[in-house]
Amino acid sequence: METTTVRVRQETKDLLLGLKIHPRETLDQVIFRLANLAYDDENVSPEELRKMEAGIQDIRSGRTRNFDEVTRELGT
Repeated sequence: METTTVRVRQETKDLLLGLKIHPRETLDQVIFRLANLAYDDENVSPEELRKMEAGIQDIRSGRTRNFDEVTRELGT
């Protein structure tokens, strides 16, 4: 396995150490896991995209309700 050195601030290293799933997980494994989380391999369907665009248009047009209004409507 080819390796390389990456310089990070101590603060960054401390954050990475805090993200370890188990004590024997290496920082390489932590970084690899986090990097993979950044990618979404599921494509957005045309229908989902249409719904997102409609929702954005609703927000821009002021067709929104705040949390209190929704909870009153739902009776929670």
